[in-house]
Amino acid sequence: MNMPIMGDNTVLFTSTLFALIRTALGIFSTGDPAYADSELRRTIKILWPKTSKKILEKMIPLQSGKKPLELIFIF
Repeated sequence: MNMPIMGDNTVLFTSTLFALIRTALGIFSTGDPAYADSELRRTIKILWPKTSKKILEKMIPLQSGKKPLELIFIF
């Protein structure tokens, strides 16, 4: 699960929750993360065409040029 880190070293709740659900259900979670994200964005836009770009970017943040930080949960 790749999460973008904000300037104050925090992550957005919305994108974290969406990533947890996406990973748990196996929704576009295999293969190249950038490709999976773009496919999921495309699918969401087809299913819900009125979804704003702002909401979509909160749910599925754009990949930056930096290596994303991977959150690992140990139970």
